[in-house]
Parts: sequence; C-alpha cells; structure tokens
Amino acid sequence: AVPEEDGITIFAASQGPDAVQKAVAKATGLQQSKIGVKFKRVGGGFGGKLMVPALLSATAAQVALKTKHPIRIVLPREVDMGMCGGRQEIEATWEVAVDPKTSKIKAMKYDIWLAHGAGENMQKLIGHMIGAAIDEVYAIPSITVTTHFAKQNFPDRTAVRAPGHFESNLLMEAVLDGVATELEIPGHVLRERNFFQGKFNTSGLSGSLLPQGTLADYVHPTLWASIKSKTNYELRFKNVEEFNKINAWKKRGIALAPARYGMALTPGNSARIDIFKDGSIQLALSGAEIGQGLHTKVAQMVNTQFTQELGYGPPISCMRFLETSTEQNPNGGITGGSTTSEGSMFAAGDAVRQLAERLR
Repeated sequence: AVPEEDGITIFAASQGPDAVQKAVAKATGLQQSKIGVKFKRVGGGFGGKLMVPALLSATAAQVALKTKHPIRIVLPREVDMGMCGGRQEIEATWEVAVDPKTSKIKAMKYDIWLAHGAGENMQKLIGHMIGAAIDEVYAIPSITVTTHFAKQNFPDRTAVRAPGHFESNLLMEAVLDGVATELEIPGHVLRERNFFQGKFNTSGLSGSLLPQGTLADYVHPTLWASIKSKTNYELRFKNVEEFNKINAWKKRGIALAPARYGMALTPGNSARIDIFKDGSIQLALSGAEIGQGLHTKVAQMVNTQFTQELGYGPPISCMRFLETSTEQNPNGGITGGSTTSEGSMFAAGDAVRQLAERLR
C-alpha cells in the first residue's frame, strides 16, 4: 500500500481489484476514486484469492495512511496457507423416495453441514450455490436442501475451484450410488432412468439467493450416449462383472457419472485498446491473469478481429498488456466462473470493431 498525494495505491495479488478497492474504502473512509488497485498477474487463484487479499490490503492501507509510508505485507507460507484454509469440510445426510418399479427417484431431502473457521468467508454463498446446482442432470420432482454452518476452531475456509458445483456433484452422485446399491442395479443404469430427457428445464432450487437457471438446448443424453459408445462402456462393464465373479481376492471396477457446471456470465468485463503511431498496441483489461492464459487469449482475439475487419492483424509481439487496474478499468468485478477470459475477449473484440470503424 503506497500513500499518494490525494489517495492511495494498492498492489495486491487478487482475483478482484474491485473487491480490494471496496474493502480499502470501507476500512479507510476514502472514496473509491481515491483508491487505485493494480497488479500485473497473480500466481494462481481459482477462488482462493477472492477474499483474503482484500482483508490484507485494507490492513496495509490503514497503516500506510497512518504512518504516511509505503507498507508491504508478505505472509510466511504457513501463515498464508493457514489463512486461506482451502475447501470446507462437509457432513451430509440424505433421504430419498424411490419407485421400485421404475427406479425413479421421486423425492430427495438433504441436510448439509458446511464447516468454517473464525469467519464465514464464502461459505454462505457456497451453500446457496449448492442449492442452485444439486439437481445436476436428474429429473427429481421434489428436492429439499437444508444447509447448516458449523463454526469450528481451525483456519478459515474459502472458495476453491468450482465452489458449490463441485460439492453438488459429489453430494448428488453419492445419492445415486447409494440408491443403485440398495436396488442392486448398475449405477449407470439407475442414472439413465433418472436423467432429465427434455430439451428445456428449470434448474436449481427456489428459495436461494441465486435465481433458478434453465437447461436450454439440453444435450446431456446425447453426450452420455456418445461417451458410452466411444469407450465401449457396456462391454467393458460386462467384462468387469465377469472378472469379479471368478476372482475372490482381486477385483476391478468401472464407473460412468455425469457432472454439470453452472456457467455464469459475470458483468463488468471491459477492455481498453490504444494504438500508437508506430502501430504498436497496448491493452488494459478488467480481468485478472491468474495463470489461465487470459492475456494470450485476448491477444489472439485482437489479432483475429483486426484481420477480419481490416484484412490484417497486428502480431502479438507488438502488443503490450498493462496492469489490471481500477484506474484503467473501474468496476470490473471478479475473475471467476470460468468465463472471465471469454468476457475479456468479447470486450476486446468489440473495442477492435470500434477502432476498425474509425480507421476505415
């Protein structure tokens, strides 16, 4: 945190400069326009750098303003990992009502306990995300989910890659495995009997902070059939069963299970492109480069879009990416949900179209 003449500049390894800016504003009383947050790239993240960097930045900013000197906070690795904590522990119990004639699940009730440390961090949001994703690809008429939060004496827990959706997949597939075992039928057969088979469906549960989504242009049954065909699954499953019948001590296993991920088109993706008189280009994006290749993707998009518009695209070697900065791209939101790279690409593509129109 570096105090400036009329504000403060924060250099933070974060997935969301906007979140850091708001946290510093809350802690210091400064207006957001007087707080600049910037960074070139982040050494990984995927959920783990959404919350903690904002808290540390707010702490550093207060000390910097008090002492009128730059303040740097660098955590020892064990402290860093302890503060992040990782994905939350889950304890859950379920009950289902099943039609024994059709093997179709008619109703499901889930009680889920999510652990967290001294702070709740992302846990309440993750609870809602579980409710928005737990139906996966199954046509279960009635689902009730009750989420509990257990405060425990250990480091904080936070968002980790596909928060809520990863947990939903494990929770739902545990139910399908349990029912298949109880009915003594193969797991993939039970899943197929419970798949939603239409083309359009409301997904997720009501009563959540997150709105219900839709499964429009639903293609899961087609993908499932394709995977079974390409892997010769039915024959391999039969071979595994025959092997296990004649071998008492050595066993084999094979399984096939689906997963659904809720794509979120996060708002706020923006791109600024400047062309210098020598033809070189500089770009500023609201999205954060956290190792997912955002800069490379956007550079390729810019080259391709210029080629389509003007017949020639500038080489990537003449492009320079500026720091992700609230001064260049304010109100940019967070980098997450597996769509920020593409959102930045579309923003850059739109900027190129506007520039090409001026250059014609």
